[in-house]
Amino acid sequence: MAPITKPPPLSVQTVVDHVIKYFPFRRVEEDSVRELVSYDDRNYSFRGILEGTATVQSFVFKVNHAEMPSDLVEGLNAIMNHVHSSGISCPVPLCSRQGSQTVALPHTELLTWPSNVNQSENMFCARVLTYITGTCAVVVKMTPKLLYDIGAFVGKLDYVLADFTHPVTDGRVYEWDIKHFMCVRESLVLLEDMTKRHLAESVCTQVELNLVPRLKSLRHSTIHGDCNEQNLLVDPSTSVVCGIVDFGDCLRTCRVFELAILTAYCMLLVTSDPIGMVAPVIAGYLDAYPLDPEELDVLYYAVLARLCKSVVTGYLTYLRDPSNSYVLTTQVAGWETIGTLLRVPKCEVDKVWFDDVTVCAP
Repeated sequence: MAPITKPPPLSVQTVVDHVIKYFPFRRVEEDSVRELVSYDDRNYSFRGILEGTATVQSFVFKVNHAEMPSDLVEGLNAIMNHVHSSGISCPVPLCSRQGSQTVALPHTELLTWPSNVNQSENMFCARVLTYITGTCAVVVKMTPKLLYDIGAFVGKLDYVLADFTHPVTDGRVYEWDIKHFMCVRESLVLLEDMTKRHLAESVCTQVELNLVPRLKSLRHSTIHGDCNEQNLLVDPSTSVVCGIVDFGDCLRTCRVFELAILTAYCMLLVTSDPIGMVAPVIAGYLDAYPLDPEELDVLYYAVLARLCKSVVTGYLTYLRDPSNSYVLTTQVAGWETIGTLLRVPKCEVDKVWFDDVTVCAP
């Protein structure tokens, strides 16, 4: 796995200066600038007033990691615009002063570079996105109704994305795509905990035997690719999903992988009976966006793959950059959930997920 060059942390003044320099703001409130947690980008929320207006609004200044090419960022912009125009709440990019939705920042404009980074080889794509109000699902109490609503929301999202095409995202080759999960195997030697290494090897074996041979026959479409507890937003006053953020993992791949990713991360939100508690998520998704029998048959293996990819990559990323504690978010619950899934026969998991669902649409 190639290391990611995360942008250096920016000072409040640097954020303000860049926003005003490149985007049509007449004022940015310095005391409103806050860094948001992120895996490999830098995100700063702020309040400002656009030129030609008098209203203070909230936005996010997003600087992508150095390995994110500008044409891919433009493709992700197109996806967000498509989703937003379809009535689903998500961020959309603002046009810069030059009329583009993306600005390339040279390394010389980003200060406090770490000494081990070759500055001459790095350009960073920056955008200003609209701010979506809501509470991250990770801090909201999970109920069967909310879990159903989460599933239905993502199902509706995938219904909207089903007919979306873009030459860059359609052809994207990405290590987080479950299609390429088996690349994880070469990194398992770096896991010092032998219990965890054996769990990961077991997942690799299951996926290699039961998912990989069927990849070509599964239906493909564009997916969000990272529907997790940090990216799904909930209105705390109504306990209803109100939006989704972070489209950085979007690509065209097997459509069942979206439900697998969502299921995997929802399993981490519950401390007891993770297999049973995610049944409403699956029910909500399938009510909004049905999948075929072959797709349902591989869901178990795809969930295992995503959980394993998350914990292994998170651990390896932390070894390279101990300051990035965000990547450890799924470690404890992730390994425990993998162990739980491997101990329960697939036929029993499928019965819970597809046959025993009693939650109905609200």
